[in-house]
Amino acid sequence: MIRSYTLSGLLAVVMLAVAFVLPGVAADVPQRLPVEPLVIETSSGPVTFQTEIADEDHERGTGMMFRRTMAETEAMLFIWPEPEPVAMWMRNTFVSLDMLFIDGTGTIVHIAREAVPQSLDVISAGRDVPAVLEIKGGAAQRLGIAVGDKVKHRAFAAP
Repeated sequence: MIRSYTLSGLLAVVMLAVAFVLPGVAADVPQRLPVEPLVIETSSGPVTFQTEIADEDHERGTGMMFRRTMAETEAMLFIWPEPEPVAMWMRNTFVSLDMLFIDGTGTIVHIAREAVPQSLDVISAGRDVPAVLEIKGGAAQRLGIAVGDKVKHRAFAAP
């Protein structure tokens, strides 16, 4: 009888852990989005990123939040159905990012360099855009990415 009670108690503790502890842990673990290659044509040649695609409201709302690391070849592409006055921020984002604002033809029209982690400052291009590409902070300069460069991806109309 005591053994049965102990087993039941252990089972109850495990069930409580699943019910209360794991959801909290899961909330802190960033979910990865589908990845596609994206190429930026720079003056010194093409640069390829393995790019997560955030094209739904909830994906765009979370973005790079809670991520602790980002490789130089990783990126996240935020896509809206139509151009709009996109405003980004760094709330709950722990890595510095370069934000590349892109028009409908895939041309980079503005670069916000090395956004400060966890800042609530609003970052925008000052014009309507349908997409923003986030890459590791400082990567745009290191890789020679500039305003006017072309982004090659299915999200942008061919010139």
